[in-house]
Amino acid sequence: MIQEEYVSFETAKLLKEKEFDQNCATYYLDEQVWRHYHGEVIPKDKQIYAAPTQAVAMKWLREEFDLITYVKLVNDEDLCHDAWGFSIYNKFTNESIKGHRLWFKYEEACEEAIKYCLENLI
Repeated sequence: MIQEEYVSFETAKLLKEKEFDQNCATYYLDEQVWRHYHGEVIPKDKQIYAAPTQAVAMKWLREEFDLITYVKLVNDEDLCHDAWGFSIYNKFTNESIKGHRLWFKYEEACEEAIKYCLENLI
């Protein structure tokens, strides 16, 4: 069964720092996944973080900051198999950045591309 891939807790915290303000069906309450938050009272000692899907986070980066993320299959002869890499294109500055690592899973490369944008480009 195919499931949506949500951003990690670490990335959700970065999104909050960067003022991500989209409504989501899934949230983190501290480090615990809390699905379908509907305005429940949050204890004062807890933090809530939106947990969008990776696709929603990448769309937000594209629409708000003109950062287009590409995740693509790369043939790495040193690894003797295919791996996933990412590139980020900034429409505003016309710059392109490539990830320096390769990942075994598409979703890992997406997560790293989102984190790279949040930590280095915004």
